[in-house]
Amino acid sequence: MSTQGFQKNDVMGILLPNCTSYILGLLGAMEAGLTVTTLNPAYTMPEVARQLEMSKAKIILTEESRVVAVKEAMKQIGILPENQNVAFLYRK
Repeated sequence: MSTQGFQKNDVMGILLPNCTSYILGLLGAMEAGLTVTTLNPAYTMPEVARQLEMSKAKIILTEESRVVAVKEAMKQIGILPENQNVAFLYRK
């Protein structure tokens, strides 16, 4: 994680339904020393943006179908500047 610009106690958001990827993401984040904030898949993008802003999440684990919307929500609250290293992970 440190090679990707993330450090211990950085916040990772998980925006997934109940699935294997959710569990693996949670366990992986814990192993890497990240703090996790979970986002309800039923949230609207303004609600997602608010939680990401409040939690200061730097990495998001989500489904492929939500990547564009989550990136837009992050841009709207100013946590996705062009020069910031933010990784998006998703399942297919």
